[in-house]
Amino acid sequence: MDYAIDDSVLFYGVIKNVKHVLKLIKALEIKNVVSLYIHDEGFILTVEDQRAVKAMAYFKLHLFHIFNLREGVNVPALGLPVDVLSNGLRIMLPASEIANVLQGANDYCEVLYDGTGSYFTLRHTMKCELVPFEPEEESTQLQFEESTTEESQRMIMKSVWFKDLMNDLDSGYNKVSLTMSPNDPPFRVVAEGTDLLTEADCPQDSEPFINFVCNQELTFSYLYTHIVQCKRALDLSNEVSLEMYNNGALRLFFQIEGPLGKLDTIQFNVSMYS
Repeated sequence: MDYAIDDSVLFYGVIKNVKHVLKLIKALEIKNVVSLYIHDEGFILTVEDQRAVKAMAYFKLHLFHIFNLREGVNVPALGLPVDVLSNGLRIMLPASEIANVLQGANDYCEVLYDGTGSYFTLRHTMKCELVPFEPEEESTQLQFEESTTEESQRMIMKSVWFKDLMNDLDSGYNKVSLTMSPNDPPFRVVAEGTDLLTEADCPQDSEPFINFVCNQELTFSYLYTHIVQCKRALDLSNEVSLEMYNNGALRLFFQIEGPLGKLDTIQFNVSMYS
């Protein structure tokens, strides 16, 4: 790897595996504007759609060879078009398949940012300077973890069960109702559309079931067009955790295995259908 730490900028980092990072970003492509947050523990990328769905990808420190953020500095969020960010990273990929032999050494990208007014720069064998902008303020309605102190009803399952269910649904469905219960089955899904009805249970003794924490029964409905936006993250994942609150707020956490077995997380917050 041919790079040198640049201490002159507010942030300097080196992404380890550009291909894997691109996969995570692909799961966020529900709208074309992403907000990027740089903090001590890595990057957070967020995307919102119609103030009803919020997608977040957590790029933790294990995804970086180097993560050098100037001490004591709070970096304001910056906005970028998702397609521009993805295309910039693709340019950084090794040009030849021969490079796969040296994947660990060659599939990297330097990232430089010096704060408001500067480029967000990607660099490998060439340099790509992206022009960030001030992102729109995020919807407070989708900040579930900050808007309530109540405990959620939670369930963890292998993703294969949810993948099979989502593959059976299409745009002919308009509403998806989820039920969590302390009784068996602990999780139930009912999808409805014009002349369409699909029902599925995940019993406690079924192979995909992993764990749940539930002390009351909750049932809420969500638009299919909102739920389906998590499908790319679901397809990448091996486990999914679902959390429901008394106000109908739904959080989904998709656990994705990356290089060397490290785990990454993509989160979706979804408002209930009213």
